[in-house]
Amino acid sequence: MVRKVEKDRIKILATGNKTLSGFTIIEILVAFFILAIAALAFSSLITDSSRSINLIEERFLANNIAENLALKNLVKDDYLTSSQYDEGEETFLGMPFIWERELATSVERNRIEIEIKVFSENGDLLGKSKVFKEVFAQ
Repeated sequence: MVRKVEKDRIKILATGNKTLSGFTIIEILVAFFILAIAALAFSSLITDSSRSINLIEERFLANNIAENLALKNLVKDDYLTSSQYDEGEETFLGMPFIWERELATSVERNRIEIEIKVFSENGDLLGKSKVFKEVFAQ
């Protein structure tokens, strides 16, 4: 059996017939190039996904803060004496947020619009909530 393999090898080398010789260096380089591109695409996908998860988490927390502050303002009765514009800071689950509250009155409809906007530390708008409170004449 060993003699047959040696004879076949000598025959391939002598005749230049490369049908049994395996992959060429070009084929191997192309395969590695394709694998490298696939690995880069996969790592880019993982990076983008982790960025998106962080942004979604920030927006979710900011919307919770906006809704909570809007509901607190809805049940408070000092809306006529409070200023039209107010701002403050809130820390929620260890993350700092900046919020703004704006009141808009509508005399003909007897209502007050309370809008809360929540921003990140660098000023990006992350969430907002708007509620309406009806004012009854006494």
